[in-house]
Amino acid sequence: MKKRVFISVIIMIVLASLSVKAVLIFTANPRVTVDYVAEYNRMTCPANYDPNQNAADEYQKAYDAFVKIPREIQEDPYINWPADFNDDSRQILKEWLDSNKQSFEFFKIASHKTYYWLERGAKGNGEMKSMSFPEMTQFRDLIEAKLWDAKYKAIEGQFKSAFEDIENCILAGNQKCQRPSWPFEMAQGYDTKERTIKTVLCMISRIQFSSEILTELQDVLEVQFKKQSYLPYLETRRLEFYDELQRSFVDNGKGTGRLAWSKAKDFTTLCIDSPNPYLACFLGPARNEMVKRMEEKYSAYNSIINKTPYRVYKEDSNYFDKFESCGDCGNADIFVLFPLPNTRFYHHYYRLKARADASISILAIQRFKADKGILPSKLDELVSNGYLKDLPLDPYSNGTLVYRLNESEFTLYSAGQNFIDDGGKEPNKTTANPSGDIVFWPVKKYDQRIKRIDESKDVNTLSLSNK
Repeated sequence: MKKRVFISVIIMIVLASLSVKAVLIFTANPRVTVDYVAEYNRMTCPANYDPNQNAADEYQKAYDAFVKIPREIQEDPYINWPADFNDDSRQILKEWLDSNKQSFEFFKIASHKTYYWLERGAKGNGEMKSMSFPEMTQFRDLIEAKLWDAKYKAIEGQFKSAFEDIENCILAGNQKCQRPSWPFEMAQGYDTKERTIKTVLCMISRIQFSSEILTELQDVLEVQFKKQSYLPYLETRRLEFYDELQRSFVDNGKGTGRLAWSKAKDFTTLCIDSPNPYLACFLGPARNEMVKRMEEKYSAYNSIINKTPYRVYKEDSNYFDKFESCGDCGNADIFVLFPLPNTRFYHHYYRLKARADASISILAIQRFKADKGILPSKLDELVSNGYLKDLPLDPYSNGTLVYRLNESEFTLYSAGQNFIDDGGKEPNKTTANPSGDIVFWPVKKYDQRIKRIDESKDVNTLSLSNK
């Protein structure tokens, strides 16, 4: 009888403990103890901050004065050169660019400031994921307009002004991807510089510049691209992880708190085929496990950031696939729903670096051809003849960018993310696993018409210093 009573008591105690634990699980809520938005602002504020060196006010003036791109110009996305518009659209383009002269003046001033920093705020309850970046769309539209302006000036022979526009756009891109900053801001900086390079290549594919003008443009690019190298920066993204963690996981003081029941519903739309968000409230992962896995991810990311993709690939050919996967997450599928590093940003940086080196090399090739009447047989000739300081290295191979002669034309490309030389063939984006190279030259043309400037005209031999 005593034994039966003892067992009953034990059972009751266990049931009571389970009941208490269940109540705690269902009622425990996360505690927000750190203002990570404020931490972000402290982290990103430039050292020895000087408001006179901050471009924010001038950019805002440029945005306020900006006239949006006309519908007629946006309607045909395949036209990327002013001369390809019909007469009516070309006139609309000119009038639109003229209407933005004031905005462009503010942009020029802003691009020459030391940095572009804005103190960020967050909506609602101050979550980092709700931080506002309203200027990013305005910045993108302004850059697009400035690049159209540069192309329009180029076909008018206003090379000095056109190349200043190119330089200003690169400077603006540099401001956006200064470290430390938000990853998406850095990505916009990369994108700005990439679009500017494409504009340069579009210009030299459509206009037959003299060697002197090509030299001036090459000097502009060398100065701007060689003096700065902005490696991807994800430490601000790490803050977002910790902010999401403190808002989603119970803090029991031991680091073993699990996902709060009240928060599980926030993840169900992302886990339609899995009950894990609710199971995670009982079975894990614990808060300290989430931190451990996240730190492992960031450590792995930081270990490759200074290595080229090819070097990483040679050390472990499956590294990128393994990095993008969750790995041995067990029942922690919820882990992949938190802000984590990925390699897209990393590849964006190295593709941009290759494109910048390629653009300088292409200008050198065109100068060589303008001077000697033939294309160089190989890239080494550009260095030995003083047209290029260094050979352009390919981050996706163990050598330089690939240069191939095709009768009177040439191809310049990178092996791309499959690390295979596909002969200058670009990826087929319709396939599930596209292979192919990153082709920098020839520039893809939507229209074969080329605007050529007569060599006999003075405009073709004008120097930037006297135009």
